[in-house]
Amino acid sequence: MKKQSLIRKCREKLLRLKEEYQRSLHRPRNFKNGGDLLEMATQETQIHHSSHFRSRMSRILPEIELALDRIDKRTYGICEVTGLDIEPKRLLAVPWTRVSLAAMENEAS
Repeated sequence: MKKQSLIRKCREKLLRLKEEYQRSLHRPRNFKNGGDLLEMATQETQIHHSSHFRSRMSRILPEIELALDRIDKRTYGICEVTGLDIEPKRLLAVPWTRVSLAAMENEAS
C-alpha cells in the first residue's frame, strides 16, 4: 500500500472515531432505578462498562487530535522513538499510535 493511500485511510478512520467518540461522550446515560436483583446487577455492569468506555474515549480523543495534527504537518507515521516509519498494519489498527512495534519491543526488554 502506498504511503499516501495509507495516510488517507488512517485519516478517514481517525475522523470517524473522533466523531463517534465525541458523540458517545455527550450522549446522556439512561439508567433507571429499581427493578429486581438481576436487573440491578445487569445495570451495575452496564454502568461499569460505560464508565470504563467513556474513560478510554476521553484518553484517546486527544491522541486522535494529535494524530490528525501530525497528518497536517506531514510527520504522521514516523516513530517518535526510532525516527523510522511505523508499520502500516499498526497504523491501520491503532491510527493514533506514535511508536512502531520495534520501539515498543525495545522498551519492553
